[in-house]
Amino acid sequence: MIDESRAREVAKDAFEAEEVVLGGVRELNDGWFFPCVMKDIPLFAGVIVNKKTGRSLRVMKHSPMENDLNLYDRGYQFDEYDLVILTVENLEETVRVLHALHEVTVDTYYKNERVYRVGRGLTEAEVRERLSRLPCIFSGRLDFQIDILEEARQAGWFSFKLFEYRGKE
Repeated sequence: MIDESRAREVAKDAFEAEEVVLGGVRELNDGWFFPCVMKDIPLFAGVIVNKKTGRSLRVMKHSPMENDLNLYDRGYQFDEYDLVILTVENLEETVRVLHALHEVTVDTYYKNERVYRVGRGLTEAEVRERLSRLPCIFSGRLDFQIDILEEARQAGWFSFKLFEYRGKE
């Protein structure tokens, strides 16, 4: 278990030396939140240090997490996620929400003696296709989309679980 003083050290290490000043701590159920003032470009509102693992999560300015730190205790504890859709109750709203996540897929093709990999957002049809076979997975960053996922959870449009995205292992 990470105590407040150790959490402050971890929080300070989450940033480049001397670029940030940490404020007073706010205790969450699962972590310690330290607001911060950035000396250069103010990208972050603070950092949360997990009480069990000691891992840090920098909180972006103007993100849903900045406005509601309790989202951390609801499972939004990572930089990148695997969002597993388990059930769908309202297909149209589910498609709308998941399409708004702007997940990127990679098209790979061969042309002019080269292999190209080009990222692009999933189309609405591709989102529907994935939802036709549950459970299905959407991966990526959710910094600015947490609020629409929570809206969907509260409305009961679909059920999901969140996991940390770990890439290829």
